[in-house]
Amino acid sequence: MKPLPLVALLGLTVSIGACERVKPRPVENLSGGRIYVMGHAGAGFESALNPFPPNAITSIRKTLEGFNAHGTEMDVQLTQDSALVLYHDGTLESLTECRGYIYSLPAAAVTGCRYRTDFNSHILQEERVQRLANVLARYAGSPLAPRFDFDLKLPEEPGVDLRFVYPKFARRLATAVAPYPELLPRVNFMSTNVSQLLAIRQAIPGARVVLDDADFEQGLAAANTHNLTGIVLSNDNATADQVRRAHAAGREVTLYKVRLRPEIISAVDKDPDAIQSDNILLLQQILAARYGQD
Repeated sequence: MKPLPLVALLGLTVSIGACERVKPRPVENLSGGRIYVMGHAGAGFESALNPFPPNAITSIRKTLEGFNAHGTEMDVQLTQDSALVLYHDGTLESLTECRGYIYSLPAAAVTGCRYRTDFNSHILQEERVQRLANVLARYAGSPLAPRFDFDLKLPEEPGVDLRFVYPKFARRLATAVAPYPELLPRVNFMSTNVSQLLAIRQAIPGARVVLDDADFEQGLAAANTHNLTGIVLSNDNATADQVRRAHAAGREVTLYKVRLRPEIISAVDKDPDAIQSDNILLLQQILAARYGQD
């Protein structure tokens, strides 16, 4: 998912004692009345208030072990030699000291790339691009039993024939999760591309495949046609009625672009199945105050 502007951070600080008091009512979704609290690339994008780069192992650890979130979204890409790495953007120079497209580089070169620290957080860490395998090895069998949203990023470089990328990406994902059968029910494979999701479902029977489409009507129609697990919606465009319609069709809904207090309240009001947020503690606070959710 895309990072929000830095100016949005000005509204992040909220007193823990300031509870969101509304008339109690049950959550009506497809997840048993629970709204899953998911980190956004771990604890969110690096900022003056968050010293960790997105998708860094320290950020993921902070989210799962420090904040005790239900899980986290992670951006997954494929390298030249078919390794799976965690990185958000199309090119390395946007967030690291390296340059180039990930799909054009071997894993050893990509994982050697150190994140640029734009907010003096170099005092706290020297993070490098991580392999997905490292995260799975740490958490797949953990008693924390975290959930993962794999936001699958296709190559952006010119000249790549994606028809060959879909099955290769799917095979690598199948290999990555195969040692951890207990993990599969807790993983959502998310993509903006239906063909990629169908390739994953073919390679990984029982995989939860979720479509991220900016157009709700188009996304829901595709999810219904191909019997996908669910859809991903941007909270600033989604409505409560759209979430209800998706649920009525048997499709789970994940909302993102949820950081500030008004955005969190708006997202919670829509009864999604999961919310990806850069402000996990406030989201947890509001859900606890409203529904007693841990």
